[in-house]
Parts: sequence; C-alpha cells; structure tokens
Amino acid sequence: MTKQWILVANSSIARIFVRNSRSELKAALSRPVDQRVEVAQDIDFSAFDVREIETRIQGISRPAF
Repeated sequence: MTKQWILVANSSIARIFVRNSRSELKAALSRPVDQRVEVAQDIDFSAFDVREIETRIQGISRPAF
C-alpha cells in the first residue's frame, strides 16, 4: 500500500496520513489537531481543497504528528 502524507504549513505544520476516502478525511479534520490522523484512499487530489485544510488547522500550536 502506498503511503501518502499531506503537509500543510500555516503557523505550524500538520501532517495527515491519508489512506482512503475524502469523506473520512473531512471527518478526521474535525478531530483535535494534536493527534496524527489516519484515515481509511482514492482521493482526487485535483479536486482537493487545500485552503479548506489550512482553515481547519489554523491556529494550531504544535505539529500534529
């Protein structure tokens, strides 16, 4: 299985390990950002809204990994 990391830098860095669906990723983003979030793959990165992720993690105080 291919492992893929999405790194989003704002005032800090959050790493989200992505394995399966976009809906699971969205659900994972609602969890506390001090946890590494492993979500169950086929995310269409061409339609992926990085700004949405940046907004969700805005203001984190430490890396999420």
